[in-house]
Amino acid sequence: MNICINYWGQPRLLNVIQNIYDSQINDKINNFYICYTTWKNEDITKFNKIFPNSYINQIDYPEINNYKYIINHFKYDSYNPDIKHCILGLYVRERSLDTVSAYQEKLNIKFDFIITIRPDSEIREKKLFDYYSYINLNPEYIYLADRPRCDIHNKGAVPDALIISTLDSLKEILKFPDFNKVAVNGNYIHPESTTGQMIRFSKIKCIFLDFYAFRFEHFGRKEYL
Repeated sequence: MNICINYWGQPRLLNVIQNIYDSQINDKINNFYICYTTWKNEDITKFNKIFPNSYINQIDYPEINNYKYIINHFKYDSYNPDIKHCILGLYVRERSLDTVSAYQEKLNIKFDFIITIRPDSEIREKKLFDYYSYINLNPEYIYLADRPRCDIHNKGAVPDALIISTLDSLKEILKFPDFNKVAVNGNYIHPESTTGQMIRFSKIKCIFLDFYAFRFEHFGRKEYL
């Protein structure tokens, strides 16, 4: 199989990203292709050392004035009311689809499926590559971990840092959301709540895989996603 690993976002936790790839993603059997979408001002030197043959797309920040309606009518979750942070994250995640498409065209191959993952993510308990054959036999689904970090709005949050599917199916869930349809509890937006709402609103076909997926380290504190 040809499997694309689609990294997106800021280059966080690069000290563990290779270990996750080696121990959880690379099964030494299939063909793996690495691409990465991040901002033009980010230093990608370390990422290039880890994955020297990767395809990297560094993009401009969007014009934030184009999102005035969202900024004025919605808030990021309760611990950080600045919605701009969420806008940028969802924007770069959506743009990663362009990167995957361009990389596939450059290679002149078709990826059997894409593993979309943030660089600050760690997969725990079970090996991701144990699921590859199952995923390949059921390509019409989107695959996610079954335990979110938190569900502050009690609306069925879904982890957004690891999403697996074909390119066509990914377009359903990685697209920039209509906040009027997915906001919860007083127009709050939270990445995991937003992903869950998008799945329900668009009736996206998902399978939740049984593993405890992510760790995020920030300012010396560990949080489980």
